[in-house]
Amino acid sequence: MKSKAAEDKEQKQLLNVPMASLPTGPAVIDAVLAMSTDIGLATGLRQLLCATLRIAHRLTTALHAAVFIVGEDDGSMLYVAYPQDEHGNTIESDLDTARISEVGPGIVGHVVTKCETVMVPNAPDDLRFDPSVDRAPGYVVNSLMCAPVVGAQGQPIAALQLCNKVRDRRQQVRVPESFEKQDLRVLAILCSVLGPALDRQLLLDREF
Repeated sequence: MKSKAAEDKEQKQLLNVPMASLPTGPAVIDAVLAMSTDIGLATGLRQLLCATLRIAHRLTTALHAAVFIVGEDDGSMLYVAYPQDEHGNTIESDLDTARISEVGPGIVGHVVTKCETVMVPNAPDDLRFDPSVDRAPGYVVNSLMCAPVVGAQGQPIAALQLCNKVRDRRQQVRVPESFEKQDLRVLAILCSVLGPALDRQLLLDREF
C-alpha cells in the first residue's frame, strides 16, 4: 500500500502531464474543444461558472460538480453548482449557491489552503472530509476529486470538486466507480484553462 506522501506526490506529477497524454477519443476531443470555446467566450462571471460546470460534467462521468470561490472579504467561500431534479439529472438553467463561513474545513479547505489536489475513492473515510462543505445535494458523497484553480499571483482563487463517479450517467441504475488518473489529468486541464479566465472575471465582477 502506498504511503500518503507517495500518493500526494503522484497526484502532483499527474497535474503536469501534457494534454497529449490524454486519450484521443472523439468524445474527449469534442469536450476539450467545447471547454476552450465556452470558457474563452464567457463574458461574465455567471456565464463562466456555467460553462465550467457544464464542461466538468461532459469531461467526466461524475454525478456532481461544484466550484468553490475563495477570496471573499469576510473570509468565506462561495459554493456554486447546478441544481438537480428528483432523478439526479442536472438542471443547467439555474445555479445553486451557498456561502461557507470559512475556507479551512473539508477536503475543499485542504485543497485551497495547501494548493494540493486530492483524489479519494471514499470521501467519508478521509479525515479531512466535512459533509457540510464537501457536499453533493441529493447524494451520499463517495468518490471525490478536487483541485485548486490558481490565479495570476500563483495562489488558489477557487477549487473545482467532482463527486460520485459512475460508469454511465444515462443508466437508470448508476454503478459507482472510483476516479482514475485520467480523470485527474482532465481536471488539471480544466483548472489550468479556468484559472486566468476566472481571475479576470473576479476582478471585474464578483456578483452574478
